[in-house]
Amino acid sequence: MPKYVIKDPKLAFNDIWKRHQSLQNTFSSSWWFFLFFPRQDKGYGPKQMMFSFGSRAGSLISVNSKWQEGMDINSNNGPIDEFMTNVAGWINDGGKVHENIVHQSAKARLSSREQYLEAWIKQPDGNFFGARIEKSNSHKFGINGHFKGRGGEANFKIWNPGNSELENPQIIDISLTKNRRLGGSRYVRWGRFAFEGDFTTPESTEQLNGLGYFQRVLMNIPMLPWLWPYIVFEDGSIFSSFIIYFGLPNFKRKFNFFNQSLERAVIPIMPRSYFFDRKSGNLTKFDTSTVFPIIHQNKHPDFYIHSRSENGDFLKFRINSHGHSQFLLNRRVLKYLWETKYIYNEYMTRMTRVKGIIDGKRFDVNKYGPGWGNIEYTWGMGL
Repeated sequence: MPKYVIKDPKLAFNDIWKRHQSLQNTFSSSWWFFLFFPRQDKGYGPKQMMFSFGSRAGSLISVNSKWQEGMDINSNNGPIDEFMTNVAGWINDGGKVHENIVHQSAKARLSSREQYLEAWIKQPDGNFFGARIEKSNSHKFGINGHFKGRGGEANFKIWNPGNSELENPQIIDISLTKNRRLGGSRYVRWGRFAFEGDFTTPESTEQLNGLGYFQRVLMNIPMLPWLWPYIVFEDGSIFSSFIIYFGLPNFKRKFNFFNQSLERAVIPIMPRSYFFDRKSGNLTKFDTSTVFPIIHQNKHPDFYIHSRSENGDFLKFRINSHGHSQFLLNRRVLKYLWETKYIYNEYMTRMTRVKGIIDGKRFDVNKYGPGWGNIEYTWGMGL
């Protein structure tokens, strides 16, 4: 399948503020997704935060059983693009996961000219819940963000910490057919940003800074299950892998686990992964990657990861889960006679048992320090 990568960071940054209605179809979904790893005593964990805008096409969709109007793919594409979205966010304060910092459906306003995206709705008590992100005036490639909900809020700014391929926005465009509206995805990946900000839970407000990941995604296919680990080492190096898969978990309709063999009996689609060495600036891209869950009774799953290249480079390790957040995504189809169900899980993790060879040299985990991360483990089918 054709895949195009546009590495010009200016073009990619400008693409953050576009919805591309001309590419959308009845399966389309749009996401603006921030993942934050604050600097802590021993690396970038266990504290962690996520905030996002998420929209799906359809007349009626739900997020965690809250039904709302879906995104209209034929809405006016004028100077201000308006569409329905869901603003969500959680905070892991190092001891507890606060899942509903914000969970609010609202009409979004997106301006590609002024470069902002916002969605607010007034509450009965006069407060406004929702979010706004906008182009920073203090950084060439930077974003200021404000998310606020009943459970807390976040005020932050992000920017590029360097000039490597991973540290600046880039566009990745994947087409499944010549008519791009019939399938594929287009996304802006910002694989490593720096941030600072204030993050508030019902229990405290913390001023934090560290590293993170941002992506703006337009997906024009049904939501297939995936496994996506993203790990930050103490020295600021990054490992990431992404695997779409097909198997029995596609047909799950609730939060449950099969036995270990059935959970792993899947066909990987387009597995890819990379390791970014912060000190050298080198980006190692692996030829293939395996990620599978290790199921435990009455506790979060752990995961085993093995990425490798034909030249002998590899990384293999285990990540242990210490926190969990979940979104249940339903969509009514066939004139409301049936619902598709998609279970989206995020597990906060720590890397253990690391072995590897990078650039022909043994991977010394003491050189990079502890690795903390997040893995998305999803199942079901989002038609």
